[in-house]
Amino acid sequence: MKGFAENGKSVLSARHSAQAPAQTTPLQVALLGASNLRLSAARAVREALRRWGCPTRFVVAGGFGRSYGVSTWCLGRAMSPLLKCRLWELLSPDLPTVAVVSDVGNDLLYGYEVEQILAWVAECVERLRCQGATVVVCGLPVENLPRLGPWRFHFFRRLFFPRCQMSLEQIAQQAWQLQHALEQLARQWACTFVPLRWQWYGVDPIHMRRKFFTAYWSQVFEQADLCLAKQLPGRSGCVWCGRWHGRGLLASRQARCGSCVLWC
Repeated sequence: MKGFAENGKSVLSARHSAQAPAQTTPLQVALLGASNLRLSAARAVREALRRWGCPTRFVVAGGFGRSYGVSTWCLGRAMSPLLKCRLWELLSPDLPTVAVVSDVGNDLLYGYEVEQILAWVAECVERLRCQGATVVVCGLPVENLPRLGPWRFHFFRRLFFPRCQMSLEQIAQQAWQLQHALEQLARQWACTFVPLRWQWYGVDPIHMRRKFFTAYWSQVFEQADLCLAKQLPGRSGCVWCGRWHGRGLLASRQARCGSCVLWC
């Protein structure tokens, strides 16, 4: 992933705002997702630090093909479900927290019913809200569906989910059901719901185009900021120099400004 190193050699940095005062109030950012989170995590860290400054503690749980409720195997790696990963042990209940729940659609293509997927996501949201977190729930790329023809659908279904036998019509129907259910869940738990724009996607209907990663995370964190600014006014940009080590559950080195990234 750009900005992160498998062996701790690459350094991810955010541009410094010379006018920004040093911040002393720690903030915790919890990110839950799958492949889109894995691909855009570096941009998420940069955007969060640009918006809120430091020290900031990031706890990130994502990965290609990751599920909210069941263990998965992708690219030679076994991954625990998000409900049972170590993110829940690493979250500090003493820090103000912004949490983003994203990449919910994988489980549809694994063959699970909307009700089951919603139950898994609801448990994650409940845990976060009961801890006092400001939660943003991201939708599915349903706006892509009318633009997704049969050829592209079958090609990417075979590529990413070779065991899935569902038709485009079945996926579309369930995706919209899940989208509406996520909106209701967000209202129920006083969370913010962020729909995904079709313009952020290209030929690949599942993964965002890299050039829109910043726009995506900017919109997500802007929504969180509406609530967070009342709790922690005055947070701003900083220099961040953390390291991403190895694979699996590994904590990054503490950054000069006191920010760190924990991957689980």
